[in-house]
Parts: sequence; C-alpha cells; structure tokens
Amino acid sequence: MINEELPQRKMAANTLNSDIDKTEKSMAELKEQILRAKEEKCLGQHGVHEGVCGCEERQVSNGR
Repeated sequence: MINEELPQRKMAANTLNSDIDKTEKSMAELKEQILRAKEEKCLGQHGVHEGVCGCEERQVSNGR
C-alpha cells in the first residue's frame, strides 16, 4: 500500500515545491514594487531619494 501511494506523494511534493517557488518569486516582485513606490513617494515629498529616506523619522521629528 505504501509503495502504491509513493508516486502520488512525490507528485504532490513536487507540486507543493513548485507552488512555494512561485510564491517566493511573487513575494520578491511585490517587495520590489513596494520599494519603488516608497522611493517615488519620497521623491514627491522631498525631491530626493538616497536609498533609505527616513521619511518616518522626519514626520516624527516634525511633529506629524
């Protein structure tokens, strides 16, 4: 019985691994989009962006 289930379990494991890979790629793409959006927002607010903006720190120090 175990030997009969092995091919199905291997296929299920391969499918799961494929789904995990797709999810990881999607997450990386979303992270990249978020970073670009934050940079664009920073450019709009301050006119510059030097990697790490610190907008949140500026808002706190300005009393916002």
